Amino acid sequence: MTGELPAFFRDGNVPAKVVRTAGGGVTAFRLGPDGGWTERPELARELVAGPAAGRLDREEFLTFVERERGRLSGTGPLFDLYARIAAAEEGSPTARALRRTSFILFETQLQQRGDPGADPSLATEGDDPRVRAAVSTAVLSARLEPILRALAADDAALRELRPREADYAWVFVRGTVALARRRYERAWDAGIGFRRPVGRPRVRIHLAPAGALVDDNALSRPFPGGYRSVARRLVPTRVWAAWRYHSPGATAGLSYDGLVWCDDHWAFFPKPYRVLTSG
Repeated sequence: MTGELPAFFRDGNVPAKVVRTAGGGVTAFRLGPDGGWTERPELARELVAGPAAGRLDREEFLTFVERERGRLSGTGPLFDLYARIAAAEEGSPTARALRRTSFILFETQLQQRGDPGADPSLATEGDDPRVRAAVSTAVLSARLEPILRALAADDAALRELRPREADYAWVFVRGTVALARRRYERAWDAGIGFRRPVGRPRVRIHLAPAGALVDDNALSRPFPGGYRSVARRLVPTRVWAAWRYHSPGATAGLSYDGLVWCDDHWAFFPKPYRVLTSG
């Protein structure tokens, strides 16, 4: 079986995808009649070896899944969000946890707007970035905390967050993409330098869209002040996270920033105000 995975297909009139398993094998998933994914490992080879006309690129696949989910269950406010998460690569428990958290982020955005039945595009396009990212910190923190604990203790969890090739164009404005890619790739190759928060079991999380980091406001204050110097070089609708590991009863601790939501996964771009402005 050849070709880059994951790979996306139209199996008859049903969305299907072929992914690599955590153990290095290959399996397939097909959209079921309930709108959920059903594992069908026997289809993997058949799909990859099938007619090229049946293969879809990622965006075609997402559109196809959204339409079919809407047909199966009615066009609900969250069905397109399920599609984005479903398109993410299968992998380790950490990767699955990241996708679950990513879904909670968008679900909470809709709820925060006070209109759970709104068109799903309201959660992802056309709004003031500050409104779009006004998420419930309490709900999201409960989902993020185990992921950040894993990040603090597990090198594999950190590797999962290395930016993918396409992420740079999602996160940085056009004139900054090449510079960001060059400098962050160099930093990741050298070791991103994540300091383990030993003896600090609590986590405090803050979220803000890049568009809110331009000036002083309630969303930007928990982030390092350096973000204001580079905020206009970041795509304004991307949600960034800053967090602090601390001991019980303490407010001081080890602070981190740079976790960015990229539609179906998180990527780690720590301290862009240093990376983008250094010599």
